[in-house]
Amino acid sequence: MKKVIIFLIIFLGICSFLTLAGELKKERSLHFIVNYSPEIEREYIRKIINEAERFYRIITREFYFIRETPWLWDKRAKIFVALNRQEYKDKFPCPEWSEACVNYPQKVIYTYKNQKEFSSFLAHELAHIIFREYVGENLSLPLWIDEGVAVYVESKYANPSLERLLTRKIRRIIKEKKYMNFDKMNNIFLKKNANREFVNVFYIQAWSMVNFLRERFGRIKFKEYLDQISKGKDPQQMIFFTYGLIDNNEDFERLWREFYLK
Repeated sequence: MKKVIIFLIIFLGICSFLTLAGELKKERSLHFIVNYSPEIEREYIRKIINEAERFYRIITREFYFIRETPWLWDKRAKIFVALNRQEYKDKFPCPEWSEACVNYPQKVIYTYKNQKEFSSFLAHELAHIIFREYVGENLSLPLWIDEGVAVYVESKYANPSLERLLTRKIRRIIKEKKYMNFDKMNNIFLKKNANREFVNVFYIQAWSMVNFLRERFGRIKFKEYLDQISKGKDPQQMIFFTYGLIDNNEDFERLWREFYLK
């Protein structure tokens, strides 16, 4: 029964996707196809395409991601842009409360014209899509790595003020000893009804852990670590394998604290 339900959800999503594509205008770039409401100016869509291509290059270069299947021709990612929020709610398969949403397996992003903080959203979600595509279906992957990479890209390349804010917040969290121990972080999967403060601390700490590994040990080491994950190896054990100074979570946590409190 579960398989039937999942199949129907995927089938309906594809049907909705095809119907929408037939109603909207299209603009293509090397790695993206943007489907948009006919009332939206082409100049605005070109800005979205330029931003998407910029983040695509940045994320690929930042983590040395090399794909077996490039985002070309029919493999390009798709962005759907509604004229306004009401059209977005009426036509796109997104939660009513959302400002934008993503279908990761199909590489589809839904949004609307002049959506606030779209650059941050685009950087964050493209990081998720590209990262998941690279590391594959590693079921043991902790959520903090996935979210940490996405927030790292967003804060570094779309919203530099966020990076400064996150740094101040994680220092305060560490000083006040409100952070989660690393054993717990490896086993967190956020629920829809999760406490807001808990979620905020999780995202800040997830960013800080990825930022620590990247900035303390460098890009090459982080690339080596992600390569091990992409081969299906245990993400937690691969931290100990890749980083010589980290033999266990206690070492990881201690070095992480020292990095932000120095």
